[in-house]
Amino acid sequence: LEQKRDRGVKAGRIITFHHQKLRTETKSLENSTDDLKRWDRTIEKTDPKELKKYANAMSLLSDKPWVRAGYDYIINHALTNLRGENLERYVRKAARKRHFSTTGQMMPKGQSEKLCLKEMGIELSDFGNETIKVIDIGSCTNPLEICQHFDVTAIDLEPNNDLVHKADFLKLETKSDKIIFSGNKIVSLPENHFELAVLSLVLSYIPLPQKRLEMILKIKRILKTPYKCSGHDWLAMPGGRLIIIEPYSTATGGRRLSKLPILKEWCDVIESVGFEFEEYKFLGRSHALAFSVTDRSPKIDENSS
Repeated sequence: LEQKRDRGVKAGRIITFHHQKLRTETKSLENSTDDLKRWDRTIEKTDPKELKKYANAMSLLSDKPWVRAGYDYIINHALTNLRGENLERYVRKAARKRHFSTTGQMMPKGQSEKLCLKEMGIELSDFGNETIKVIDIGSCTNPLEICQHFDVTAIDLEPNNDLVHKADFLKLETKSDKIIFSGNKIVSLPENHFELAVLSLVLSYIPLPQKRLEMILKIKRILKTPYKCSGHDWLAMPGGRLIIIEPYSTATGGRRLSKLPILKEWCDVIESVGFEFEEYKFLGRSHALAFSVTDRSPKIDENSS
């Protein structure tokens, strides 16, 4: 136990040192290039051996109970909202509206409701059969692979195992109609493809707000937008989800979003680019934020300050 604790302490120091160095390097380039290129220059200057050491440290961190709690939240939230009872409730609500608009009567409940849904061509079980397409950005070890309901594409600057593809998300193109690989590297992602995007212990570690915004805008492009259900033009299915997990140190001071101004500001910015805030959850040693994609156009772009 003592050896395990020592390894954890050492890993924590490596991670902290790496993030501090990234911030220092990025700041040192403040006057030599524009803001949107500073992060690229910083990553290019980083020693590959340091990235590998950092990846090993993050792998140890991923076994911590508080980190696993974040991934448990991600799985439960996705299965409840993208395939579970909340999705069924959403479909039922839309069907009731459709029934009333066409018949002028309220849809009955119980077995009669099932008959009405069947007459409308709706089988609730049809909305939970497919696996959920997930992209886990900055994954390191692909911990979401354990969920049989997920089809996970995991990427990282320095993968720690073969389940994770090497990629710099900020440099990936999003113009292809499928995921394009080059060996174990990913070079392009399709737009309007994934149902869930995950940023676990990633966003606050990027020192430049402009790069965080660029990341969120690219995520919106690759997530599914709200769409009409095939064969049922009246049934608009919800868009994909973005879940952000951040350590408690990112925003201290309370367990409610109203008491966490940093996260509240993040939510406002993320909503301004076309997401809808869905939920905040305090997880003990971390924060969870969930958003859904809307069909609204972004009010700001990656060049905004």
